[in-house]
Amino acid sequence: MITAGYATLAEFREYVSEDASQNDHDSNYEQCVTSASRAVDNYCGLPPGRFLLDSAATARTYLAGGSWPLQIDPIGDVATAVVKTGTGDGSFGTTLTVTTNYIFEPLNAFADGEPVTRIRRSDGQLWPTSLYGAPQVQITARWGWPVVPAPVRQATLQAAAELWKRKDAPFGVVQSVEFGPIRLSKDAMASVSSLLARYQTGVAAVALA
Repeated sequence: MITAGYATLAEFREYVSEDASQNDHDSNYEQCVTSASRAVDNYCGLPPGRFLLDSAATARTYLAGGSWPLQIDPIGDVATAVVKTGTGDGSFGTTLTVTTNYIFEPLNAFADGEPVTRIRRSDGQLWPTSLYGAPQVQITARWGWPVVPAPVRQATLQAAAELWKRKDAPFGVVQSVEFGPIRLSKDAMASVSSLLARYQTGVAAVALA
């Protein structure tokens, strides 16, 4: 079973040119895709499964203040999103109305297959100022990406294929560099790095050799 994977078993089998009628290696393939997906997260400096869309809405809180757009974690579905403000005492008693009180940005994010990552007040009001580090905004939403980005899916498939091929290499690796828990060939590492460059947060857990 693939856990929070960025590619499906069918996609990986096609990628390694496995006959669809053969399933002898499916269990190992699933492990490769899962490990590659976590390596992608690690390289980008993101928590596990961030490129997937949460199945249910959960609440997160943020520090705010002033008229600047509020930077938030990626939201992949705003249909049931709820935005509330508070007074710094741990409660959030004021529910804002989308369009009337705020808008999500970037404006055309979903049309481009991207998440929204900012909220801007549209009513001329200011975000309540956070005092003493107390969060003043609570957002309940389905977090993540609306769809897995194509470059992320491709990087996952490449990394998973490298992991699968490693079983045939002496000592499991030949001329490789670190990519999280996976060691990739230098050519594969260059390709994967290029695919994931725009998704890095700058806090990746590992540095490239």
